[in-house]
Amino acid sequence: MKSFPYQILGTDEREDSLFFMLDSLLRSRIETGEETIDDEDVNIYLAGLLHSFLDQSFYRKYGDAITRCNIEIYDLAEIPDDPAVRFRVYKGNADHALMTSGVFDGEKDPEGEAERGKRFYGIASTCHTRICRKKTGVATVLEKLSERFDTYRMILVHMRSEYLNLMKRFTKGEMFHLERDVHAGAMIGFVLDVRDHFLDAYSDWMKTGSEAHRDRVNLLGQALSVADPEFEFAGI
Repeated sequence: MKSFPYQILGTDEREDSLFFMLDSLLRSRIETGEETIDDEDVNIYLAGLLHSFLDQSFYRKYGDAITRCNIEIYDLAEIPDDPAVRFRVYKGNADHALMTSGVFDGEKDPEGEAERGKRFYGIASTCHTRICRKKTGVATVLEKLSERFDTYRMILVHMRSEYLNLMKRFTKGEMFHLERDVHAGAMIGFVLDVRDHFLDAYSDWMKTGSEAHRDRVNLLGQALSVADPEFEFAGI
């Protein structure tokens, strides 16, 4: 996993992206009264998972296995009769359920996603144990995520509202379009969509000069910089 420095909006500071995810997660645990006791391994797992959505590596790795239809998940996981495929499909969809129910504000059925996440993490944990023929560190982490899914989701909801300002300031409509493009694995469409939003926001800022429009330009510019390496934006 490649971490990278990013600009903190409104300052001259730069911070490591993976450290930001881990630090925000730990702060959120303290602030929600769910401090780490016996799950330091889960903290590392969640920080890496959050970062994989930031740099888009999650969809490159699991994009073809992610679906909201349980029947399709069963077909993808069980028909090949391959333990490694089964593990990948259930783990990927469990991770996706945790993120969509905890981080992405546009999720319409967070409780339904939570139930899917608990079940799929449990199956993935069992799969990994069977593949390795012993209880592994990975299986242990997935088992904890299954058993304490609601707790970790609550921590992520707090983290979203307090630290992930990019998610907080996007409208539900914008988040829908961004997620839709990424889910389809269409990075080209994703970049074009964000670019359109960026240009509209920049036009609004030029007309009004308001701080609200300025913030939107900077936030969308930051998102576009992450999605498109050729796009350079220093902020306004």
